[in-house]
Amino acid sequence: MGERVLAVARYNLEPELYGMDYQFDTKNWKQWSDVNSFEDAQKKGIKGWFPMQGLTLVGLVSLNDPPRHKVDHSVLMCKKAGIKVIMVTGDQPATAAAIAYKVNIISDPKMEYNYLVE
Repeated sequence: MGERVLAVARYNLEPELYGMDYQFDTKNWKQWSDVNSFEDAQKKGIKGWFPMQGLTLVGLVSLNDPPRHKVDHSVLMCKKAGIKVIMVTGDQPATAAAIAYKVNIISDPKMEYNYLVE
C-alpha cells in the first residue's frame, strides 16, 4: 500500500556500563557484526558500542507518506497533453508501484510489480 513500516524494539542496558554520559555511536553499528559484548567492544577499541542482539520486539509502526496535494490530477493532465510521465525513486518495487498507482502513473500496481519482478 506504499506505507513505511518500522520495527520498534527494546533492550535493558546495564546502568553501570551505560551511564548518563555514555556516547552511543548510532552511525557505525553495521560494522559490529563480530562484537557480542561490551567487554569485547572495549578490547577492540570500539567506542559507543551497544547491543544489537537479544532485542525484544515491542511493535510495528506504519507510516503513510501521502503524495502531495493534486499530484494525481497533474499527472492526468500531463498524460492528456501527450506527456509520458515517469517516476524515479529509491523505494522498493512494491512500494514504488503503490505510490505510482496513487498518483495515476500506472493503472494496476500488481500487474506492474509482477512485470518488474519478471
